[in-house]
Amino acid sequence: MKKIKVFSFILTCCLLANLTLTSMVSAKDSSNLNGFRAELKAIANKTYTFFEDYTDQNTGLTYDEVRLTENGTEEAKRTSPTNIAMYMMSIVSAQQLGIISKKEAVHRLQTTLNSLEKLEKWNGLFYNWYNTDDGSVKKDWGQFIS
Repeated sequence: MKKIKVFSFILTCCLLANLTLTSMVSAKDSSNLNGFRAELKAIANKTYTFFEDYTDQNTGLTYDEVRLTENGTEEAKRTSPTNIAMYMMSIVSAQQLGIISKKEAVHRLQTTLNSLEKLEKWNGLFYNWYNTDDGSVKKDWGQFIS
């Protein structure tokens, strides 16, 4: 019971501090709001560029990882349902922020949706890993389902 009271006290203090600091920062920095928005949009644009650069254009499937090495980049041309969902979310966000056009967003989403329809599934569930170039199940890792 004592642990719950301590936890409740700490949680209450954190919430109060958050509310107080948020309003103080908002009032003090409202003049910097445009600069802050521009910085956030630049970050969003740079983040979306990753998905643009490291997604197979034919399948709409995003690479799981990209490693920077002395010889350039090594792209892990495999993907998972999580990576695919993040890519699709990034498309919608990029369109809403004006980074890409609605036409481009629809085209990219349609490409990915077409691939998703064709992906092999187990009882309707996606496997955990697919090859990005053709959407085949990555079988050398075991047969995991998501």
